Amino acid sequence: MAAFALLGLSGPHPGLFSLVMAADNFAMAYAGVALVAYMSSLTGLGYTATQYALLSSTYAMLGKFLKGFSGAVVEALTPTHGLMGAYGLFFIGAGLVGAPALVMFIVLARAHHARAARACSL
Repeated sequence: MAAFALLGLSGPHPGLFSLVMAADNFAMAYAGVALVAYMSSLTGLGYTATQYALLSSTYAMLGKFLKGFSGAVVEALTPTHGLMGAYGLFFIGAGLVGAPALVMFIVLARAHHARAARACSL
């Protein structure tokens, strides 16, 4: 999201746009593989298809619903920041939505490492 914010704030540059799109596609593919692997670890062998379908529908539902309002947010920001500035601010805000998940990931990783260290020392 920060790359899209950079693109929105810097103005139209075809080379920068290509770089941002390539980085976004790579990140989405990487995150998609990690998500599939994680959700697969949550499902039981007997009901894998049903559980995976429910998990994937649940995680996607909120994003599908909220992205319909993104145009209204950009339109509300446009009079004060201009169109490109509005998109830049929107993408910064959208990127900040993921910050709590990153903090939680770091906390859980440290807790996991501490638990593993305690188990090895016993």
